[in-house]
Amino acid sequence: MSKNNLIKVTIMDQEYTVNTTASPEYIKKLSNFLNDKMSEIKESGIEKDSQLRIAVLAAMNIADELYQIKDKNLNTINKIEDKAKLLLSKISNELNKNQ
Repeated sequence: MSKNNLIKVTIMDQEYTVNTTASPEYIKKLSNFLNDKMSEIKESGIEKDSQLRIAVLAAMNIADELYQIKDKNLNTINKIEDKAKLLLSKISNELNKNQ
């Protein structure tokens, strides 16, 4: 069983403690990614005064990226499955010819 770690991270000049089984390096990587996303939004001039709005917009951007990647992966999986079915059909046909 994995041990929980208490890891301190700083996002947008605010310190948070994360209770997780993930490695500190992984959590730091995630927090840096989120901080970068939020900083991009803040620097674009959108909603300069509201950290909640910045966080929500960053979450929407991250969710968009996630769903684009999921859709791309699903397309790839479907193509692989179609090719595998075609290959199995060809193999089966060849085996039936030889019998």
